[in-house]
Amino acid sequence: MINKKSFLLLLLLITTVQISIAQVKGNVQQMRSYNNKFQVDDSYINPYEAPQQQQQRSNSQFNLPYAHVPNDHTVYLDAKILMNVEADKYVAIFNLIQLGETAQQADELMGARISGFTNDLIKLGIPAKNVSIDMLTLLPVFEREMEKKLFSKSYNEVPKGFELQKNIHVLFDKSELMDKIITIGAKHEIYELVLVNYYVEDVEAVQDTLRNEAIRLINKKADAFKGLGMSLSEEYHIVAEKGGAALPGERYADYKAFSSSSVEAIKRKTGVKEAKKTTVYYYDPVTATGYDKVINPVISKPVVQYAYNIRVKYLIKPPKEEEKQEKEYWIITPNGDLKPVNLK
Repeated sequence: MINKKSFLLLLLLITTVQISIAQVKGNVQQMRSYNNKFQVDDSYINPYEAPQQQQQRSNSQFNLPYAHVPNDHTVYLDAKILMNVEADKYVAIFNLIQLGETAQQADELMGARISGFTNDLIKLGIPAKNVSIDMLTLLPVFEREMEKKLFSKSYNEVPKGFELQKNIHVLFDKSELMDKIITIGAKHEIYELVLVNYYVEDVEAVQDTLRNEAIRLINKKADAFKGLGMSLSEEYHIVAEKGGAALPGERYADYKAFSSSSVEAIKRKTGVKEAKKTTVYYYDPVTATGYDKVINPVISKPVVQYAYNIRVKYLIKPPKEEEKQEKEYWIITPNGDLKPVNLK
């Protein structure tokens, strides 16, 4: 029997746990509860599935086997590794559009903006050689002018100027400089940040680390099977191997955080004019779910994520048959001696 005091204490504990969970849930999880629209494509996680299976699994929780035993003679061991790597270099791309009455004027006005932007970047510690210009378009701009006639009027397109468009590529090696670069760009009326590319210089070293760690895990799993009494052949075959990389620019998702309702409006059957909802963007990296190991698991900023999977085929040794012991027969002679009898 639970007395009244114990019941109240239990109710308080349950309520406290529910409140604690709500505090760490976050708006993303709340929005997922609303519409469940997030479908992150992590299809390269398991290269052994058919595309249809990959799509189905990418929309649900992972349920990947650590080993597959198709028959009494074969076992497949898998190792899945994820490695988070901070980029060594970054390239931010900004877009500029400049209007002018003439092509020369548009070029001079844009040149002044680019020059001021570059000079301030040099003060920030980014050399001029790390700033490059990508010429895109120079197009005439037309406007419509009304032509009045005696009994009618018409509109004619006439040239009014030129539109010049360029991109600026800025190379830098510290992620914390990004905010300062954006601030400098705004100072010179450069607002359009197209994208930021992330670069890892020694990709070969990353691949070596992933492969070595996967082999270590395969050997560890093989030893575990031996501990279960399963004898695996020393001969093995790599039947599948695949790697992939997820760049930060590919891992941003969005949602709209809002909850709106009006009981009074429903009662009165009045029209409701919906307000514009703010779209929230956030970095949504590949999670550790489904991997045997994650190298550098804790990340506090966008990183390049490398995945490596390997499947190894082992042959199962059949159990040794016990050697049949041949029975020996002996007879006792009338003299009391023992002699073997050959029945073959």
